[in-house]
Amino acid sequence: MRKITKKNTEDLVSTINNLHEKIQKNLEQFKIKRDEIEKVSDVDVESMSSEFKKVLGLLELQVKEYQLKRLTDEYIHQNRT
Repeated sequence: MRKITKKNTEDLVSTINNLHEKIQKNLEQFKIKRDEIEKVSDVDVESMSSEFKKVLGLLELQVKEYQLKRLTDEYIHQNRT
C-alpha cells in the first residue's frame, strides 16, 4: 500500500513539474511574440493598458453619476406627490 502511494505521489509530482515547465516555456514564447508585435506595430501595451484603465474609471464615474441623478429624481418626484 505504501509503495503504491509513494509511486502515485512521485508520478503526480513529476506530472506537475512537467506541466510547470511547459507553461513556463509557453509563457516565454508568448512574451517574445508580444514584444515583437509591439515593436512592429509601434504600440506600447503598458501605456495602452493604463489609458484603458483611465477610460474605464471615467465610465464608472459616469455610471455612478447617472445612478445618483436617477435616485435624486425619484426622491424629488416622491416628495412632490
